[in-house]
Amino acid sequence: MGSYRAIRGASLWIEERGTGDPVVLLHGGMSDTANFETNLFELADRFHVIGYDRRGFGRSADTGAFTFEEMSADAAAVIESIAGRPAHVIGYSAGGMVAASVAIHRPDLVRSLTMISSALRAADWIIRPQPPAQDAADGGYPAPIVDRYAQLSPDGREHFPVLVRKVAELAATDVAPVDALSSYPGRALIMTADDDIVTLESQIALYQSLAAGELAVIPGTSHQLLNEKPREITTVVRDFLEAPTATHMPIRRS
Repeated sequence: MGSYRAIRGASLWIEERGTGDPVVLLHGGMSDTANFETNLFELADRFHVIGYDRRGFGRSADTGAFTFEEMSADAAAVIESIAGRPAHVIGYSAGGMVAASVAIHRPDLVRSLTMISSALRAADWIIRPQPPAQDAADGGYPAPIVDRYAQLSPDGREHFPVLVRKVAELAATDVAPVDALSSYPGRALIMTADDDIVTLESQIALYQSLAAGELAVIPGTSHQLLNEKPREITTVVRDFLEAPTATHMPIRRS
């Protein structure tokens, strides 16, 4: 179901499921496409769902510059070469930052944008990854995360602290100003947990900046909302992708 594909000089692990309009899934930090295994991959009954391990994560080696610009360029190349047409782009956590960057710089490739538990500025995160201690082989992460990385990564277990340091440095930078998506013309869904590690204020600001934005706050969830309420998440996203809803008393959308 998955295979390596040549993308911008790198060999990225890509999983494709289903047929129909393309949906590209961008996983969070220190994880891989398994983020979506029990939730958004279910959209494959209606859509052509494409998930891939970003450079340095999962089965994809840590090659090239570790920047949002490069990650955004990879995502754009995946859309162009694998989807073959503009796609619905969905990003979770750090993947949402990459998704937003694509929408800002290549809006022609983004049919719709969904950001789940994500933000554009470093200051919008209540908790951010921190650089590992010099002698910390596990980078300060729980054993299951380190073990999965060691199992999948072409770079090997010893590279894990290097990746943690890169992630921490990247997390301290801004993707764009909070209103950077105001020029994005497509539909966008901002989704967050009611007890998330991104501030609720940042989610409202993102929503308010969008020309065609929708906002979903999932009750009784944390930053692990994809695992805590997978069916609810998938239902909200599916409803958003399938058709815009005509509301009966629009104010902002009037």
